[in-house]
Amino acid sequence: WIVPLAAAFVEQDPATGFERVLADVAGTNRRLRMLRFLIGKDDFLLPGNRTFAALLADRGVRHEFVIEDGRHEWRVWRRQLHDVLPL
Repeated sequence: WIVPLAAAFVEQDPATGFERVLADVAGTNRRLRMLRFLIGKDDFLLPGNRTFAALLADRGVRHEFVIEDGRHEWRVWRRQLHDVLPL
C-alpha cells in the first residue's frame, strides 16, 4: 500500500530511483495492493507528479493518479487522507 500525498518527484529523469520497480512490472503489480498518489491542481509539485504518472502508465504499472482542487497544503492532504484511509 503506497499512497504519497504531493510527492516530490523532482528528478530530471522520472525513472531515477525506480529501476527495480520498472524492471519487473509484473512483479511490481503483483506486490502492490495500491499505488495511489494524490496532489492539488495548484501544487508546485504537479509537473513532476504528472511526468511520473505518465511513466508508470507507459510501463504498465497499475496506479491511480488523483488531482484535486488546492495547493501544497494540509487542507488538501487532510481531504485526501479522509478519502483514502477507508480503502
